[in-house]
Amino acid sequence: MARTNGNRVSGEERVRKILEERAQQLARMTEGEVEQELTDFIIVTVGPEKFALEIPAIQEIQTLRGLTSVPGAGEVWSGVVNLRGRLLPVLDMARVLGIRVTADYSESGRVVVVSVGAYHMGLLVQDVLGVQRIANAEIRPSLVDAGGQAREIVSGITSDMISVLDLSELAGDPRVSLTESSA
Repeated sequence: MARTNGNRVSGEERVRKILEERAQQLARMTEGEVEQELTDFIIVTVGPEKFALEIPAIQEIQTLRGLTSVPGAGEVWSGVVNLRGRLLPVLDMARVLGIRVTADYSESGRVVVVSVGAYHMGLLVQDVLGVQRIANAEIRPSLVDAGGQAREIVSGITSDMISVLDLSELAGDPRVSLTESSA
């Protein structure tokens, strides 16, 4: 049997009122508090620049070992590496992006193995800095126009000057085509 005296009813009413006020406060979140859509990226360096690669396309990261050049390969290709019995073409990201590199990192670099559509290739970078979660709203159009084909590959830039690479655009770049040319 429920008591209906004044103290009991006012106590329940007070709790209900407190809960309503808390709900209203939570509903009034500021823009900064609204949960943003975040994407995880691997941050790599190519020369003095930092680049972000979306994690879903990344298969693994390896230290560069046993790079073999391939005669007649396009200028953006460093060569191939043997990855557990499978030959993997390695793309030199400095050449693709048109970045002058002062130090030779062909022996100390890292190979980021990516899979984009039908392409499975390695990206030669100087170093891998780690994983960073970036709010999609923070990625803005690039401040400067990248030269040539690299313009389409760089999809945006973060507030801390990390360029976001579009790996689908990279795979579609004619310089990266793995098909035999008719030249």
